Amino acid sequence: MSVSVTAPAARSVRIDDWSDRLNPVVVREVRQALKSRGFVTVFNLIMLACWATSVLGLAITGPGLDFGRPAMAFFSVYFVSLCFAVGVVIPLQACESVWAERRDGTLEVLTVTSLRTGRVVTGKFAAAATKAALIYAAVGPFIAFTAVLPGFDPVGVAWALSMAAAFAATCWLAGIGFGSLSRSPLAAGVLKLMLTAGLAVFWLPVAFILIALADFASSEAFEFWVWSVFWVGASGLVAVTFKMMAETQLRRDASGHYRDLHPNTRSGRRYDGVTGVGFPAEGTGPLPGMTFTPEGKR
Repeated sequence: MSVSVTAPAARSVRIDDWSDRLNPVVVREVRQALKSRGFVTVFNLIMLACWATSVLGLAITGPGLDFGRPAMAFFSVYFVSLCFAVGVVIPLQACESVWAERRDGTLEVLTVTSLRTGRVVTGKFAAAATKAALIYAAVGPFIAFTAVLPGFDPVGVAWALSMAAAFAATCWLAGIGFGSLSRSPLAAGVLKLMLTAGLAVFWLPVAFILIALADFASSEAFEFWVWSVFWVGASGLVAVTFKMMAETQLRRDASGHYRDLHPNTRSGRRYDGVTGVGFPAEGTGPLPGMTFTPEGKR
């Protein structure tokens, strides 16, 4: 007997299968971010700043909107607010998220699941990217508003937004890397202070430099685009370094946690590709008369 599946039911099954393939860290982090007071507060402050800039800017400028380049002046305020949210706040939240995993003991739970350390770091990064996408989507209508004003440069605006996203992605991984190094409340506080200072020193000039260089994006200068690709590539190398640092630290913590749970095994282990879960290296097993080999137990 054949069972027919209706189109809505099949579509629902496909959606459920797709959601099951999502990184569980992403789902949990995004859910917590949408419920957290910190992210909601920052989101509302960004929206309030953009609304205040639009209303007050139009009221103050008045007839002067027909002269000069008011579009880029409005965009500058929106862009600085955007850089602060995605380049400073989100990396600090990523750092706090990793530290909270260690402080609350949930990191030890992750070490006994089938999640690889790479997937844990990737999940944290994807959660930060999701939050940044929400902020980009919220600021997008205000940037679209500047398109109707004189002096709007679509190529320059797109270039500045893209460069900010590339640099912000590196900052997210830096926050994850700093969070993975936190082993005590004191160390976490010092590392977060260092991260905050580093992000402020980096973004304070970079945001205004990107605004100033946006005027050159419409030019046909080949050197301008070569240097843009170079800085994006350099940012990518730094991001990979922070990602490897975070994965190595989490893998080391997972190994130490396993040795604490199984003190009778040797310190060396053969990982089977999952975070903190695998077979001990060849040696005495946890039960009398049981030994482990790289191929399994005998």
